[in-house]
Amino acid sequence: MSKKILLPLVLLLTGIASFGQLYKKPVYPQGYFRWVTNLKPDIVANMGELRPNHWHMGLDVRTNQVVNQNVYAAADGYISFVGIEPLSWGRWIIITHPNGTSTLYGHLNDFRDDLEKYVTDHQYETESWQTALTIPPGRFL
Repeated sequence: MSKKILLPLVLLLTGIASFGQLYKKPVYPQGYFRWVTNLKPDIVANMGELRPNHWHMGLDVRTNQVVNQNVYAAADGYISFVGIEPLSWGRWIIITHPNGTSTLYGHLNDFRDDLEKYVTDHQYETESWQTALTIPPGRFL
């Protein structure tokens, strides 16, 4: 009877030991990202915060109740996606960074001039205000 219990216990412990060898704790870049505004870093709403009808899926940055604050890329990269969607992020972009991460910026008032023209041209072409575009790498750095 003790052999029946011992064998599963040995297998379980062996599995745990080998999992520890396979799993490596992720290493996150330190000092890689910058704050996305020139204001004092301050968060208004956290990721995962429970709202009345959904989970909040981002970090909202305080802008001291001033609209049209400049928003900067958190790190070097290129704009890989851009869109305009009602009842969602509104005007948004995704920047792909060389280290393999991406950052999403939503609730923007405007895009920079060259990107604004690119999006507007697409809106007229498709006759749709709502849009989501994949941007070729290197098009908008």
